[in-house]
Amino acid sequence: MEAAHSRTGSLAVRRRLTALRKQLRALDGDRADNALLWTKQTFYVGGDKAGRLLVHRLRMQATSRRVTEVHLPDGTLTSQKALILQQFKRFYSELYSTEELESQDIEDYLDFIPLSQIPPAESAILEKFVTPREVLETIHCLQTGKAPGADGFGAEFYKAVGAQLAPVLARLYNVLTRSHPPPPTMQLGMVIVIPKPRKDPQLCSSYRPLLLNVDTQIFTVSWPAR
Repeated sequence: MEAAHSRTGSLAVRRRLTALRKQLRALDGDRADNALLWTKQTFYVGGDKAGRLLVHRLRMQATSRRVTEVHLPDGTLTSQKALILQQFKRFYSELYSTEELESQDIEDYLDFIPLSQIPPAESAILEKFVTPREVLETIHCLQTGKAPGADGFGAEFYKAVGAQLAPVLARLYNVLTRSHPPPPTMQLGMVIVIPKPRKDPQLCSSYRPLLLNVDTQIFTVSWPAR
């Protein structure tokens, strides 16, 4: 019909073509409505079940987070898995490495800058042992719905058994504040390759880097809360 209209330019053919186009748009609209209805029904029926729909959504999510290419230090792109892992390891090792400083240099710096003194009464409060109540208050303030650390225990777990764990954690934290080194598990973090929004996915710095265990988060929050 379109070929006939372009060839003849007939008014009757044009009217017929316009009518057919309207019918086609109506059919497309019906198909779209039916597809949307079936999609809603599919999510309503299987959205909360461990079935094909969940597997499909998780597979799509994993694919979207997959790192396929990264920039090397010389600016070139690589898609080799071994080089990608090596680049991420190098980047985050440098990011979280601490510079070795002499204790005398630190003391000289602190002696040079003016620092206000904490009143003795406030200093005594800050130096007290942390109490189970403070630990429990920190647990209650934890945000839920976030991924757990390397130990697999999220904020929901600590909220559920906080009353039982608070005395144990308080004793642990008080030992750590008396110059005892924390156990390696409390210093363990995870590199999570979740892209940051509006960042170049080919740069290692464009991914969320660190996920600490919740017990470490509680430890770092309890004292500043004072």
